[in-house]
Amino acid sequence: MEFLIGLKGTNVSAPEKAQTFLNILIVAITVIVVAVPEGLPLAVTLPLAFATTRMLKDNKLVCLLRSYKTMGNATTICSDKTGTLTQSKISVVAGSLGTAVRFDDQNLKASDKTPIDYGAKGKSVESPVEGLDDVSATEFVNAINKDVKDLLEQSIIQTTTAFEDETGGPDPFIGSKTETALLAFARDHLGMGNVAQARSNANTVQVIPFDSAIKCSGAVAKLNDGRYRLYVNGASEILLGKTAKAMAKHFGILDRSFPKENGRLAKRLKELGETVAVTGNDTNDAPALKTADMIEPPVLSRLENPTEVFEIPSVIASRHMANVLGDLCAKKNFMKTAYAERLGLEINRGSIFTVSIGSGKQIKTSGMVETSFRFRDEPGIYSLVFHLIPDCIHDVILGKRFLKATQTFSSLANRARRVVKRIVHGLTPRDCLYLGDAAPRFTGLLKGQTQEALADSGCKILIMDECYARSVGLAIVNDAHHRIKLRFADGSTAMTSGMTCGVDWQFGPEKDSEKHPLDFYILRDAPAPVILNDTFLFQTNAFSEFDCYLVDEDDEDEEAYFFGINVDTNYYPQGAYRLLYYSDHPGPKH
Repeated sequence: MEFLIGLKGTNVSAPEKAQTFLNILIVAITVIVVAVPEGLPLAVTLPLAFATTRMLKDNKLVCLLRSYKTMGNATTICSDKTGTLTQSKISVVAGSLGTAVRFDDQNLKASDKTPIDYGAKGKSVESPVEGLDDVSATEFVNAINKDVKDLLEQSIIQTTTAFEDETGGPDPFIGSKTETALLAFARDHLGMGNVAQARSNANTVQVIPFDSAIKCSGAVAKLNDGRYRLYVNGASEILLGKTAKAMAKHFGILDRSFPKENGRLAKRLKELGETVAVTGNDTNDAPALKTADMIEPPVLSRLENPTEVFEIPSVIASRHMANVLGDLCAKKNFMKTAYAERLGLEINRGSIFTVSIGSGKQIKTSGMVETSFRFRDEPGIYSLVFHLIPDCIHDVILGKRFLKATQTFSSLANRARRVVKRIVHGLTPRDCLYLGDAAPRFTGLLKGQTQEALADSGCKILIMDECYARSVGLAIVNDAHHRIKLRFADGSTAMTSGMTCGVDWQFGPEKDSEKHPLDFYILRDAPAPVILNDTFLFQTNAFSEFDCYLVDEDDEDEEAYFFGINVDTNYYPQGAYRLLYYSDHPGPKH
């Protein structure tokens, strides 16, 4: 500063001034170098490294050393739960049997610290084990008799689909976390042996897959004395509510039931001398409508009728969660073009072919992608090819070949584990998915006459061709209430021309086989004389119970036909892992 002030009044030459300034600058730099220790960076790094090493021993990993200095100022912590705050494992720690006895291992461990009230509100609850409201799991099991133990064991075995790990992995069971926890409890406390052997010994007559809408699954078993028993596994708050509803049946109320039960109820009431009148609006009501003395033919309600939607929870491209459609009438796998672009998948624009949809219209695919796929909650990873459709009504469609190869529908256990049924309201116009002559179809009897019916797991309604319906003499109701709009795979639409109600369908050629009264929507120039929909096929377990009547003439030709029948709705707006490959495009399979 002194040098700069004196510049104006000095007579020193310019070179001398420059030399003086340079000397001052050199002195300043020398002072800075001497004043700051040479080892300062090392002195700062060593304490940080030492601190992060100590944190690592507490299972806390610090990625950047400099972040350690600011961690104490954090005001919000965003953390993943599963696998981060938890071990991705579940175990049974508490339970109750009625209101008389319960166990709670965690409560017992904490009893010396803080007593926990589980709702007794000061009232004593009688327990077979004196002096304890909560007992250990071992004491709980010892306090109940053998019949109750067997009941609990069978309930766990028959309502779960998890299976034993035969590879010697760290987890004894493979499946959903809840089911593996229940099986571990049965093994450790109820004396359960081999799960596969126990299930094969059980006389299971029907499996009810898990339904996210009611949060439970079930199985019906035939007992040695000829009676039937329903085992149910689900959310406690839902099941307790269902139990309360069951009491209402003693007062003349019948909650939602299966079609056969509706028919039996109507028949039994008539046998008791009652005059039975039935109204209904879907295929569940058809058996009762046929039996009743007075009927109101099913009509499309003006209200929002609930619709069953069957989805396959999946993971696309390693990390994208998706609920995909499984369609046995699609020879190939399909994906909506916009969905593939949204996922950032590499699109092969040169792989294009013509697709024939249910309306008879020819459309072209927009390319092809190959990406990873796995069923959610299953470790197996598949490499799949998807052909792109610009305006497809579903984001992802799994085709026939992959579904058959993985036995997703033909195995009851696989279907119960992979396919989720949801009840959706507000689905009004209906849609279609179909795959030409190569599509699988059931042989059977319609009104006692031999007929083949398309097995369309992607279809939400029963369809019958108008010319065929008239040729077999079926009455068609064609007023406005019985006509609906269909939407095809590419978003195009067509109107049905009416309905025919109470038409008997039988699987197989035997005339004495069970008859299923069905209500069909009539479609002019339908792609097949008769099309069976997903609800009916899954309700009857057709792909496993009647697979011997399933005809599939797959010629392995690369020309594909694609047709869809689904529901038009705003709802569809748009360990070590073993790597498995599945491909449906030309060339060798891996």
